[in-house]
Amino acid sequence: MRIGYLHSFPSIPATDGSRVHAYEMLSRMVAAGHEVHVLGHEQCPGTVRHRQGQCGIVEVVQAADVVLVRMDGSIEFIAASEALRYRKPLVIEMNAPIDERRAWWAGVPSRCGHLRSRLRLLHDRKRLAGLCRRAAAVYVVAAELAGYARRYLGCSRVHVIPDGGSVERFSHDPAAMRYRGGTDDVLSVLWLGSALPWQDNTFLGKLATLVAEKNQRIRFTACSFEPEAALAELPNTTYLTGLSYTDLPAVMDKCHVGIVYYPTPTCLNGLFYRSPIKLFDYMAAGLCVVASPLGQIGRVISSGENGMLLADNTPEGCTKVLDDLWAHPRALADMGLNARTDVSTYYNWDRVVNRLCDLLHRAAQGEDLTTTVEMDRRSEPCRPAREGQPEQQARP
Repeated sequence: MRIGYLHSFPSIPATDGSRVHAYEMLSRMVAAGHEVHVLGHEQCPGTVRHRQGQCGIVEVVQAADVVLVRMDGSIEFIAASEALRYRKPLVIEMNAPIDERRAWWAGVPSRCGHLRSRLRLLHDRKRLAGLCRRAAAVYVVAAELAGYARRYLGCSRVHVIPDGGSVERFSHDPAAMRYRGGTDDVLSVLWLGSALPWQDNTFLGKLATLVAEKNQRIRFTACSFEPEAALAELPNTTYLTGLSYTDLPAVMDKCHVGIVYYPTPTCLNGLFYRSPIKLFDYMAAGLCVVASPLGQIGRVISSGENGMLLADNTPEGCTKVLDDLWAHPRALADMGLNARTDVSTYYNWDRVVNRLCDLLHRAAQGEDLTTTVEMDRRSEPCRPAREGQPEQQARP
């Protein structure tokens, strides 16, 4: 199948979730034998590269059997419009409600700016709605985003495929499996994030301060792709900044717990629409995930089985959970193993690309892709007990 993939593709090596997502899509489509046409992405081997700009967009569209456009900025609006103009089957990929997100942050804190942002919101939403209604299908990463597409964009052909991870990138002997607890063993906790507002990196500083007062055997590693992340300097925290995505396995293989924290949304009608790639990477690495119980995260993580959800989504609540995990090493190891198994059997990039390519093939064949049911978690967990241990373990 000849696939036109149009996205203002950032640099490789990938340095954040959106770039990782795009790179995994492209590389695995190529590995599956598809002919993938892109705009000048020399960093992704095996793709058919075209020149940048509108002329290149037209070349990609004309060469493709089906066009996949990841909506992320102005160039994607042009790309989707060209696909429709040339009557090519169009699948729109939407990883965030880009119209509202851009408008909201552009308008804060200026009142005048907020008015301009509202006008931009209405303009972008109208343009995006028109494209989505004419597309063969809209592909999203979370059920909340599907609801957004239906309610605000009038989409009737929405398909949900959550993001994934890759067990092969990480050690087959994760540190979490070797954690024994006790006074001589340090519990290593990983925080991965950025200075973006929805990451709320002040959470880590508050958490590390509280933990330092209670348990000196719990230490933190804070990683950011940004060269100068705004992170508080604390004695129980090691800071690693300016990393690339390829650097992470070596860091994760030394940690026991991974934190996936997001503040409860106060804008976008409280909508949490993300499918965080770091969640699936933590799981693939065998870390015990401690996560905010928001959106898809609360459906992927079953508290006490493959991670822990924060009933109290605050630094105080997270401190209590970490202290419990430090005191229950066997439960921590089991949850890490279960999470790793979930990625190897379901939440992996091969499944994501296989489902997406099936959707693209059906679009290219002119099938009706109207759908009313979406799944963004597996229905039946597959979690074998560790050898020599009972299936039910004490949970913190």
